Amino acid sequence: MNVSEIIAIYAAVVATIAVVVPFLLLRISRKQRMELDIVPTRVGSRDGGTLRMITLEARNRGDHPVRVVSAYISAGTVDFDFHPGEIRVELVSGESLFGFKIQEPTGVTPTGVPLPEIILPRDAGSRVVTTRIIEAAQMAVARSSMENLDESRKQDFNRRLSEAFDGDIRGGIEISTGEFFRRELGAFDWLSFKKK
Repeated sequence: MNVSEIIAIYAAVVATIAVVVPFLLLRISRKQRMELDIVPTRVGSRDGGTLRMITLEARNRGDHPVRVVSAYISAGTVDFDFHPGEIRVELVSGESLFGFKIQEPTGVTPTGVPLPEIILPRDAGSRVVTTRIIEAAQMAVARSSMENLDESRKQDFNRRLSEAFDGDIRGGIEISTGEFFRRELGAFDWLSFKKK
């Protein structure tokens, strides 16, 4: 191999790198970089009691806005699906599913934009499930007049709702590209405020 061949090989490698590297950097910068976290919290309420909250927080670490199309928190057999201004609560009992919508109680504001929504670059959005939401769901079950929901099933659903914070806690979001991001907290003990 003479000097001109070495220079030609070197030039070919440099030219290839000059074409490939910007393309790879462009692909990396366009990739959705989302972080998802589930945060249990206890705060004092105005009536002197303790308000338990589970916050689902999604952070956009990318350089482009991300549209979150769905968000949920699940605790055991109770699912909380978030929609603008309301929460769809779904309870699974054996093979049957009982679902209903409740209005989101006022007084608890999430961090950033409420999910689902567009999250701007370097911003966050969140949704919260509180003991007030559990109480609202229990009242909705008690007021239900569905034919297939007898008193024993109502009691079962109310028990499940009252134990919702004691189950395995997980959450997730779906973004407009069809990607899913999930996070699992696992079982949480509210008395010691630690994971079980």
